[in-house]
Amino acid sequence: MPPKTTINKEDVIKAAFELMRKEGLNGFSARNVGKQLGCSTQPIYSLFKNMRLLENEAIEYAAKYTTQKYLALNGEKQTFLDTGVGYVQMALEEKALFNLLYNSGKVHVDMRRNIYPVNAVQLIEDMKKYDRLKGLNEEVLYDLLNDMWVFTHGLAVLLCNCNDAFNENYIRARIQRVGDSIIERILKEAIET
Repeated sequence: MPPKTTINKEDVIKAAFELMRKEGLNGFSARNVGKQLGCSTQPIYSLFKNMRLLENEAIEYAAKYTTQKYLALNGEKQTFLDTGVGYVQMALEEKALFNLLYNSGKVHVDMRRNIYPVNAVQLIEDMKKYDRLKGLNEEVLYDLLNDMWVFTHGLAVLLCNCNDAFNENYIRARIQRVGDSIIERILKEAIET
């Protein structure tokens, strides 16, 4: 008799994540997670009281995955621009995951409270290092972050929903152009005040 394969909580979360990555929540069920693992639904329900708990854990796992893969440069210096480019690239490369995380309301984003898919405090600290932004107070920098978030998310949604191929240079140029325009406006307003 072959030895029993033990399925642990992490295995189930990763299987649920892979399913969500391919299909969003459309195919998310205990039966499909079991298929992904090569088992029945019994081990899943023995580890999770209900599918909502598994869904929440898998979404949390997905958010960490996308942050690490697309919104941070694996230990290299991450810039404000790189973060925006990574966000849009994620929308292009991981469409189902992007829609699940950022278009379904499953991940909480609140611009009034500075809650974004990325660490806003860290981004603001990075923004303070730009020569053009030095001396601007945090309130102004958060306004800039909000404006760029609105544009970048809109660009990500548009590109996610079209079938054309867009490369990193195109994305970077669009974000840079809009960012420069917003910075010019902010600097002009700061001088006039």
